[in-house]
Amino acid sequence: MFFGAATFGLTESNFFAETLFVEFVGTKADLLAEMAFSLVWKVHVVSVALLKVRTVRLVFQKRFLVL
Repeated sequence: MFFGAATFGLTESNFFAETLFVEFVGTKADLLAEMAFSLVWKVHVVSVALLKVRTVRLVFQKRFLVL
C-alpha cells in the first residue's frame, strides 16, 4: 500500500510536469511557426514593393527614351 500510494503521487506530479512541458513546447512551436510566417510575409511584401518600383522605373525610362 505504501509504495502504491507513493508511486501514485510521484506519477501524478510527473504527469503534471510532462503536461506543462508539452504545453510549453507546443506554445514555442506555435510561436516559431508564427515568426517564420511573419518573416516570409515581410519578405514577400518587400519583394512586391521592389518589383513595383522597378516596373515604374522601367516605364519611365521607356517613356523618356521614346520622347
